[in-house]
Amino acid sequence: MDDEKTFSENDVNSYKIGGNSHVVCDTMEPYLLGGAAKGGGSAYGGKWRPNPNKPQDRIFIGPPNTVQRYFLHLRKGGYWVTVKYDTAGKAIVLRHETEHSPGSGHTNPHDHIITWNNPNEHPQKGPVINYPDGAPELKQYTKEVCLLNSHIIPYDSEAYRFKTISEFKTSMRYGAEVVIEWQGQEYGIWSENGMIRITRPEVPDESQIFKTSDAALDYMVGNDRLRDVITKVTVLDRTI
Repeated sequence: MDDEKTFSENDVNSYKIGGNSHVVCDTMEPYLLGGAAKGGGSAYGGKWRPNPNKPQDRIFIGPPNTVQRYFLHLRKGGYWVTVKYDTAGKAIVLRHETEHSPGSGHTNPHDHIITWNNPNEHPQKGPVINYPDGAPELKQYTKEVCLLNSHIIPYDSEAYRFKTISEFKTSMRYGAEVVIEWQGQEYGIWSENGMIRITRPEVPDESQIFKTSDAALDYMVGNDRLRDVITKVTVLDRTI
């Protein structure tokens, strides 16, 4: 499908407000994710499906041809996410209004291009697109929701927790941004450009870079190896 082509950073320009298209609006009610959904339907093509036990999965599928806005509640506050969906209801642009954690290397806000062209048709989050001078607005489709719907995604520590080492590796494979806490210390884990970077908020200019998930799992979090505690840490933020 044309809508599922591989996007580059330059394609973000195509989402900026502009042009003279006539807007025909649909009306959709806001709804609470995690409860009964109302409003636009979603297209669930392909092998990957949002996990109903992981509320953060749901932002990758939404009403086709719309731009939607979500608030992700975290254990410590939360942030807004704006998502642009294609004709099949699949996310193609993700905007995070947060830097996630000091040392992330992300501006507030920042964008990610989402692609689906992998064997599992799993959402693949592209490298961060930073906006140090302010982000452009996302262009909406010709047929669009008149006002952005506001969706609320509650924080659930168990839903965010990595149940297995394999789940952590999968998260890294698809470009996750993760913030964990272990014994009172926070760590940022950033999967980007085929590498994994681990940071600590109190020393944001320092990081360790790993070529594989297995190598990253050997990182020491306090007195423990990440591999030994990854299923026990508190996950404060997780995007995949």
